[in-house]
Amino acid sequence: GETAFTQGYRNHFQATPWDTPHRPALRHPKPRVLGQQTAVVTGPAGEEIHCDAQGRIKVQFHWDREGQADAHTSCWLRVASSWAGNHWGSVTIPRIGMEVLVSFLEGDPDQPLVSGCLYNSAHPVPCELPEHKTRSLFKSLSSPGGNGFNELCIEDRAGEEQIFIHAQRDWDQNIQHDQRIRVGNERHERIEANRYTENLAEEHHRTHADRRTEIKADDHMTVGGTRHTQLDQGVFIEAGREIHYHAGDKVVIDAGMELTASGGGSFLKLDPSGATLSGPVIRINAGGAAGRGSGLGILTPSVPTMAAMDRSGALLSMLTHEKYDEQCRFMTCHGKPVPDLTAALLIPGQSAPLKFRTDNDGFSSRIITEQAETLEVHLLWDELEIPDGADDYLKSRNHD
Repeated sequence: GETAFTQGYRNHFQATPWDTPHRPALRHPKPRVLGQQTAVVTGPAGEEIHCDAQGRIKVQFHWDREGQADAHTSCWLRVASSWAGNHWGSVTIPRIGMEVLVSFLEGDPDQPLVSGCLYNSAHPVPCELPEHKTRSLFKSLSSPGGNGFNELCIEDRAGEEQIFIHAQRDWDQNIQHDQRIRVGNERHERIEANRYTENLAEEHHRTHADRRTEIKADDHMTVGGTRHTQLDQGVFIEAGREIHYHAGDKVVIDAGMELTASGGGSFLKLDPSGATLSGPVIRINAGGAAGRGSGLGILTPSVPTMAAMDRSGALLSMLTHEKYDEQCRFMTCHGKPVPDLTAALLIPGQSAPLKFRTDNDGFSSRIITEQAETLEVHLLWDELEIPDGADDYLKSRNHD
């Protein structure tokens, strides 16, 4: 009879033990970002400015279709500044809705930073251009609400040069030494409320032409010592009701040619010809009392308030990348770098090994120390994973 034949199934495969982790080789290099990109500053609903303690902000890129323009659109991005020190420098936080320019350090998408802000048709410049193209200005917006602004504007148009400053509320100045102001022409000053001035030492004023002062209410002046007034011509004082002079000791009136006191139709006149006393009735030692004035009612001035104060920054300390550092580079026996190699280095004095993955040029992570010193590092071979395509790894070699 015929022999029965059944087609069987065969399969050959290799497997790893269940307790052995399997890590597929990374065959692609880390992606790079070429150039810069624009984005929009984001933040929580109802906020106008959103940043952390380091002045970092969050953004949403134009290609991001899943972002909700909230506080979760990106990681925190550092903001470039024209000056950055230890509690000193310049700070301008980009606000929610602004368009910013985002750069990537060495093209690394994991190292973004904001390098500038951009105007656009939705957010135009704060002055009419090109009409005012000679202006350089810094103008802010009150927050929250946006109902006010502070501004510094410099106009360079020939014949119309001007520096304009607008303070929405207070303007405090602190000058630790001298201040000198020269005005080549007129100076106009208008204060719509009270003015308070306190000089802790001498005050000197010199006016080369007329001085005109008008006080529409009372005038109070207190002199702690002696008051001296010298006039080359005359003194003319007129009071609508009363003039009262009072001295605790004596009053001396000295006239070189003539002294006259008159009142109520009577007068006393002293001149080189003699003394003349005239009146309807002249009484001497006839009793009665001398007239009295209203007396002194002086008011003292209020003390001015102090300007707002700030503190100085500190000297810069050395940053991490300015300390002493070294790194390893892994090469094949043919002199080619080995990228995406996973390894670990044991550094004496460190409790945990330094685990890393080499970059596209075969470099490991940097080892950073505070001072210059000699370090001995050991490669942990059990942690070494050679990617496909590199030279064969022979564990039998002497690696010490």
